Amino acid sequence: MSLMHAKKVKLSHFFNTFFYKKLVNLESGYNYRAIKRWTSQRKVGYCLLDCDKISVPIHKDRHWCLAVINKKDQKFLYLDSLKGRDPNVLRALEKYFVEEVKEKSGKDIDISSWNKNLLKIFLHRRMGAYSSICCNTL
Repeated sequence: MSLMHAKKVKLSHFFNTFFYKKLVNLESGYNYRAIKRWTSQRKVGYCLLDCDKISVPIHKDRHWCLAVINKKDQKFLYLDSLKGRDPNVLRALEKYFVEEVKEKSGKDIDISSWNKNLLKIFLHRRMGAYSSICCNTL
């Protein structure tokens, strides 16, 4: 891939399933230090702050949810197919992103104007299979 083409590509990063569990531990609470090294440019292979979107899978007791830091559109999203609402997830990711920007760039970022959306996902079934996904803002 040429350098000129690479600059046009929008980067997205997908954390593994252990990221959020380490970031927000049930026993010790929020802990940026637990994941600080996971996001180094040497480990990831690129600067995480160059990504337009950062996706974080979250395992709830019986199902999975997805949280997204959408840097380009300045919003935090929480998607849950069981129509759950967990604003604590978005608060933790807001705190994480502020700390990540400070740690990696030395700059402070103001996210107070960013949108925070809790979305419920409807899975439409047809003939025993899921045929489409619709999202509505809660």
